[in-house]
Amino acid sequence: HPRRIDGSRIRSNLDTIVSEVLPEKLIVERHQRRLTDEELALGRPIVLLGLGNSTAAMLHQIHRYEDAHPGKAIDYLVLTDLPKAAVEDPTREVNGHKSVFRKPKQKYLTGYSGDLERDRESYYRALDDKRIVPGVCAVNYDRVTGSLVIEDAEGEWETEKALVFALIGYERDQKLLRSIGALVGGEVSIRPCDGAVSTETDGYSSSVYALGSFAATRENPNAGVIPGIQGQVPGTFLTHLIRTCARDRGWTKAA
Repeated sequence: HPRRIDGSRIRSNLDTIVSEVLPEKLIVERHQRRLTDEELALGRPIVLLGLGNSTAAMLHQIHRYEDAHPGKAIDYLVLTDLPKAAVEDPTREVNGHKSVFRKPKQKYLTGYSGDLERDRESYYRALDDKRIVPGVCAVNYDRVTGSLVIEDAEGEWETEKALVFALIGYERDQKLLRSIGALVGGEVSIRPCDGAVSTETDGYSSSVYALGSFAATRENPNAGVIPGIQGQVPGTFLTHLIRTCARDRGWTKAA
């Protein structure tokens, strides 16, 4: 369940016009996927919206292609609403924003996987090449010119025939999580800063999100992209199994 592109921090019309635009003019996708060599060789600009695990995986693909084809630089941009200071120093919090690089000790899965050497190198490579654009406040498609119009603090510019990946996270569907047994009772809330799921009985848990994402996206390769997500599934499943057994036997009212 992808989040709307037109959210509280970035204005966009991509949610409403994407089905009206011919594929040779604009392509908008919501999930990380494998880019083919044919796509990378076309010369169409690739726009990655967001700075999370999925962007890390896409950057690695782009850089791997560039390394295999010297002299063939890919026209790509990474867009984020985060301020310039946060982007330039991804390890620290800036103006109330959590750091770009995730902190595994905090036990949440969202955030850019800068704790992994490969993804950290991809980030700084993109940063050094001036491919990461901070302070983006609007991403709109201009029907008249057929261009993607990007706006940040310094003004607007356009890019044509863009291939856009809106990698800005997912809505946590409580009904879906309950249906697979990840949530089994009590009031549920979702922490805005990192998307962690919280229940009255268990508090915040990234493993609940791990099981929910894994089960909900079996045909979506993005599930395997999130570092550590599959490693959390066995523990989450065992916890759920024990709680379900306890609830069924009447050992607890809300497992």
